[in-house]
Amino acid sequence: ENRCLLGTFFAFVFVLFLLLIVGIILVFVFAGDAETAAKASIDGASKNTELMEGWNSFQTAFKCCGVTGPEDWGIRILGITSCFEDGDITKPYTDGCKVAVTKMFWVVA
Repeated sequence: ENRCLLGTFFAFVFVLFLLLIVGIILVFVFAGDAETAAKASIDGASKNTELMEGWNSFQTAFKCCGVTGPEDWGIRILGITSCFEDGDITKPYTDGCKVAVTKMFWVVA
């Protein structure tokens, strides 16, 4: 009944739709750059404890290891308990975090 309120609602939904489209486009355009930056941060993690804590938290939450897989960490993987299920080195996570994040986005979408 209130045209002003209906118009405001339509404008709000339209802006949200446009932001969604822009977000999807940005994901496709910058996906390669994000992967490169993530791999570079793995190389710097051994020198930066905060970065290492971030990777440990991320890998524990998503149950993944590295960007594309455990080989991203190289020999350093043995000291990274977040790459193993319950910290047990006989049960490593085989999926990379790229796969885990992609799965999460498909579930959310």
